[in-house]
Amino acid sequence: MNKIKTFTEVVREQINNGSTNAGKKYKNAIRPIYGCDDKGKPLHIGTCVLVKIRGCRYLITAAHVVDESRNTTLYVGGDSLIEIHGEFICTSKPNNDRSQDHYDFGFLKLSPQYLEDLKAVKFIEEADFAKNITLTEGRAYVAMGFPNSQNKKIDSVKKSITPRFAKYTSTAKSKPELFKRLNLTGNDHIAIDHNKKYSRNPDGSITNSIRPRGMSGGALIDLGRLVTPEELKKSNVDPGFLAGILVEKHDEFNAMLSVKIDLILDAILNGG
Repeated sequence: MNKIKTFTEVVREQINNGSTNAGKKYKNAIRPIYGCDDKGKPLHIGTCVLVKIRGCRYLITAAHVVDESRNTTLYVGGDSLIEIHGEFICTSKPNNDRSQDHYDFGFLKLSPQYLEDLKAVKFIEEADFAKNITLTEGRAYVAMGFPNSQNKKIDSVKKSITPRFAKYTSTAKSKPELFKRLNLTGNDHIAIDHNKKYSRNPDGSITNSIRPRGMSGGALIDLGRLVTPEELKKSNVDPGFLAGILVEKHDEFNAMLSVKIDLILDAILNGG
């Protein structure tokens, strides 16, 4: 006998299906960033997204991740650690204080030699950007990156790392009080709900939430609204589009904040 599913269960299944497909499509273009501690041991710092724009390839991450280059050499993680060369273009720090920078992104144009070193990674094409999405409230999103809590283990014998990728699905909310507190209009950002304690597994059961520290610089993928009859009838949900870059978590408002990809694209095309 077939189980009668509630509307909420159907929507949850569609979001989980879209999240799985988004992971398959974009995972290899989302990479961890490492530094080194004072003993030379790899230290996970954040996440980056690799994109292709007008025939050129770029690495995008959070500016506060780039700031760590004052203390350590930065590396892109994968099967091995590849040192990052070149000068990032980053958003400015109000009063020289990065915590006041709520745009908080940086990008680096990658050299042909560096692309050869990266080898097996992929790049998100501009055609896969979610452009000109003005009304984000109620849309389903997947936050993707490499949280610090899951990327601490280093094999000292083999001198290797195995980065652990994580996804967090949620919906966008208006969060007017958050944007007011940060003195932002909300037009350049997307805020999604993030319960710091509990989340739901694909089967609906409760689990501990991913702690997003370290996912800064990661990708926010837009799956759409997923509540229309057309979307709910799909047996295979589209993998979505790159909508933004993760920059901040605000526990007081249960929100993860991302900068829209439109803004970053404009900065890249205009040279910062």
